[in-house]
Amino acid sequence: MTPLLEWVRNRPDGDLQSGRTTEVLKIVAERLDAFGPDWTTSVDGSRLTGTGSWVVALRDNHTEHDEHLDLDFVLNVDRPAETTISDCVTGYGATARDAWQQGVGVWATLTAAAVVELMRPANEFADHYHGNDPGGFLGWHTISAGFVGFGRGEPEALARWATDNPLIPQLSSVVSGGLDRGHLNGVKILFGGVAGAEVAEVRINGREHPESGRALLALPWPRPAEPVFARTFALLVHPETDACGQS
Repeated sequence: MTPLLEWVRNRPDGDLQSGRTTEVLKIVAERLDAFGPDWTTSVDGSRLTGTGSWVVALRDNHTEHDEHLDLDFVLNVDRPAETTISDCVTGYGATARDAWQQGVGVWATLTAAAVVELMRPANEFADHYHGNDPGGFLGWHTISAGFVGFGRGEPEALARWATDNPLIPQLSSVVSGGLDRGHLNGVKILFGGVAGAEVAEVRINGREHPESGRALLALPWPRPAEPVFARTFALLVHPETDACGQS
């Protein structure tokens, strides 16, 4: 048993959740610090604070699995309703902390990278797409860091397929029906699994969008013999109004 799990087991329920939050946010802080000095962080109670007006908070777990993390990246604490980028991720590992580290790693590689690129544009951690670009979301300026693959067998197989067959443009028309903000819409796409037990999930601003999930399931992505998954996160920054992609 790790020191963390031993500490958690011996705490009352209220302290258990507090300890989980603190430990997860410490892992998040380590990953954000890797983006550079502008992203130096500190854990402040139930949230992670950094330079400027942004915070990261761990929301209540909407599942029964301790490995699942619901994370909010709030760009401006004075305007949370307009600037909160919500996402969730399930980690995998031999211990709870291993799972949290793996899950936060995926979140940082995709979601946090898109937010960092939005706030400090450098084309270093994520890419910008106009609405008419081959990999873009129709009608929107989008930031995305690509796909991450994980699972057994060849975990990069689906990620390669999604890169070679741009997935976001194929889903943009149905996803558009679920957008509920005029800017800063976060779209999580997760798919994979073996034939007959596929997973196809699309979440818009943290909420599942079943119509987009069904459209994703209907696409001809490979169904591997072993459980393999691919994940991406697209940050739809603002609509673009003309054919040249300029707003």
